[in-house]
Amino acid sequence: MHALTNRTQTPHMLVHMNAHILYTHILVNVTFTSTAADTTDPPQITYPHGNKEGVELGEPHNLSCQVQFGFQRTFDPVVQWWISSHSNHEGMMKLMEMEAQQVRERSIEEFEFTVTRTAQIPEVTQLHLDSTFTCLAQNSVGSSSVTIRLIRKSAVSRVLVIVCPVVSLLFVAGLGITVHVYWLEISILYRIYLPYKQTTT
Repeated sequence: MHALTNRTQTPHMLVHMNAHILYTHILVNVTFTSTAADTTDPPQITYPHGNKEGVELGEPHNLSCQVQFGFQRTFDPVVQWWISSHSNHEGMMKLMEMEAQQVRERSIEEFEFTVTRTAQIPEVTQLHLDSTFTCLAQNSVGSSSVTIRLIRKSAVSRVLVIVCPVVSLLFVAGLGITVHVYWLEISILYRIYLPYKQTTT
């Protein structure tokens, strides 16, 4: 039996590797010790970008908040959606119903994580249009927030969504009818001209 010890060090991570070789089998034990420093920055909200979102009255709508967190040994990110409306005790904020947080590691070298939190609105009403929605993100360093309002999609855009496919269909149908009519005219002229040519020869 032979013993092999190797140590590899990167800017962010110290890796100890101990391998014991027994005949043709290799047994490897790997332990990772992080040497990255905790972030000194509060979380950064990367979505939503603007302060308005278009919705349809009577339809469901999901509010999504995407936040970038730096590395922390004790990683306990907080991402929440809050709603504030005039009918809710003079504008007091209320925590919304949300799905579980989704955590995704962006880069093992940079030790950054992206957390996504989604809140559901089962049916958009006028009350939602009169309210404001705030995504609040927090870690042990600090917090950040983004506030948006819901706006009703314009009637013009809805009409365009309906009219454009209909106009395209009518154009294609009209083009097909025109080609068919011209083809019939050419066929009729050919049938008239062919007997006349045969009698003159």
